Amino acid sequence: MSLFHAISLISFIWLVINVLFHLFKPKAALLPTSNTSRPRAWSLWTEKSTTITVNKVHIRIQTNTFNEEHDYLAGKLKDRRFTRLRRWVVIFYNFGIVAGICGMVLGLAALTWITLRLAIDPFSGIQKPPNHSKRDLSSETHSTSFIHPIIPGMTVPLGHLPIILIAMLVCQIIHELGHAIAGALHSVPILSSGLAVTLVIPSAFVSFSAGLMSSLDAIAKARIIAAGPWHNFVLWAVLVVSGKSVSFVDSATGLGNAFTTLGWNDISKDGRVVIGLDNDSPLQGVLKLGSVITALDDISLGADQERWSEYLTQKPPYDIPWNGWCVSSANLPS
Repeated sequence: MSLFHAISLISFIWLVINVLFHLFKPKAALLPTSNTSRPRAWSLWTEKSTTITVNKVHIRIQTNTFNEEHDYLAGKLKDRRFTRLRRWVVIFYNFGIVAGICGMVLGLAALTWITLRLAIDPFSGIQKPPNHSKRDLSSETHSTSFIHPIIPGMTVPLGHLPIILIAMLVCQIIHELGHAIAGALHSVPILSSGLAVTLVIPSAFVSFSAGLMSSLDAIAKARIIAAGPWHNFVLWAVLVVSGKSVSFVDSATGLGNAFTTLGWNDISKDGRVVIGLDNDSPLQGVLKLGSVITALDDISLGADQERWSEYLTQKPPYDIPWNGWCVSSANLPS
């Protein structure tokens, strides 16, 4: 899907959402009861209120449906019969506080180091090679950066956008779940929870009682605040360990590949996928990210993993006679 088609599809979806919302929203009262203007909202039911609010390219779904479950969890964590469970939960979120402090310190240190480096480099007199220099096919360059930006259409194919957005939403839900559980640990009820989408970017949220939050001590507040990022860090650690475990199982039994290929199509027998292009490459604008190269000249790239490198890095033999036939241009098709 091209960028134009993606923008057109997103615009059409938002147009349909706004039209449907305008058609089915509750009718306004003839006589105003307040001078304060209210955002357009649609309440689905009354006992457990769920409200949908649409404002141009922003949609917000807010509900108190899960408030009872949160109160039930808070009651269980407060029950003396679950003292041991509460103790372990407190320890778990205490690690979150420590991880949050360490992350903040490391982040500030990294920003300071980058700032000093950018400030000192212009005066250091060290000449750096340009970033747009061509690389030799015989030598491979690998990025040493720990952070790799994921930009659909630039660093990854545009077709990866749906799965990226789904991953963002899952991470957001796990993040907010951390705040909710930590709030239940200190018997802070949630007022509402929900999801929102701005253009194409999803988000999740939980709302606590501001009065009860302000009455907590500093450690309790820190647990609730740090619980969200801590959940995301634990999720990352679980995924890393799972990936390493799958690699170990695959190397030992050959079964690990069955898990890593779920949802993916193996095209190694067909060719090679374009995952990136140099900024100064003449193929910019010709090859798109995600394209499959099946052959170079008449050399098929299927099956053999090394054929790509062998073909591009081989030196042409000098003993080949570069002779040919001379044909009159009059015999060539115009």
